[in-house]
Amino acid sequence: MMLRDNYPFISVIVPARNEERFIGMCLQSLINLEYPSNKYEIIIVDNGSTDRTYDIALQYTKLHTNIKIIQELENFTCAAAKNRGIYKAKGEIFALIDADAVASPQWLRKAIECMDYEKADIVGGAIKPLHQNPPSWWEIYDILFAYDQETFVHNLHFTAGVNTIAKKIIFDRIGLFNPKLRWSEDLEWGQRAYAAGAKIVYCPEAIVYHAVKASWKELSNRAWKEGFYWAQTCREQNCSLLEAIRWRFWLSPGFRAIIRRTKQKGCYRHGQILMALLIHNTLKLPRIIGTIVGIITK
Repeated sequence: MMLRDNYPFISVIVPARNEERFIGMCLQSLINLEYPSNKYEIIIVDNGSTDRTYDIALQYTKLHTNIKIIQELENFTCAAAKNRGIYKAKGEIFALIDADAVASPQWLRKAIECMDYEKADIVGGAIKPLHQNPPSWWEIYDILFAYDQETFVHNLHFTAGVNTIAKKIIFDRIGLFNPKLRWSEDLEWGQRAYAAGAKIVYCPEAIVYHAVKASWKELSNRAWKEGFYWAQTCREQNCSLLEAIRWRFWLSPGFRAIIRRTKQKGCYRHGQILMALLIHNTLKLPRIIGTIVGIITK
């Protein structure tokens, strides 16, 4: 356990766009952190919201002196929003969390303890699903395919942006997130940091609860974006058309993935598993459409 005087100053950065449903819960969880209030700041970066996200966040800034809200209105990407927050941050450590996520009370403290003990540069905390009880069909599917932070850290050498704690010196050394990327900016940055020698570790005690998709509209919209932005990324990297089209997310068999993840995350009734399999394969259609549009769009 660290002594209170030794807690580093942390900048918690919350990129947000049209998150009026969750931004209040997110900020309340950050206010309730078991971490000295004078040792962290909360920076909300509104990325052009058209709902009440900005207004809700603004109310919190009036009640809490360690919360501020800024805007990124030139580049509507999560990467650009994160970068804007980093520009304004005062901390020696940056903690990134999505606006549709809720931090556990010990989130920052456990992450910093893990960072110190492991002598790590970047910590990826556990990401658990946030859903209604009992979960709907759509939520069950997203629970099965929710972020697997441990795999990301150990096998892919990055941390999902919904729960990333990183030292400022790493950003100073390798640069910020790529603002041109509309998808997977955390993957690109994390692997760039790893290639530069940064030590990335997984901390199961530093928990963030992330909202799962609760409707077909939300799932299909995300699938379309995955296909679209993947195709555009492939084009920027001069990948061939074949490399873009054979993307594993919409050409994967599905059944083996469902069974594997069911074993990992707990068994559901057979009907629920079959429904998740149906959803998984049906989502290949919007991914294909998004990929095609991404390929032909200049």
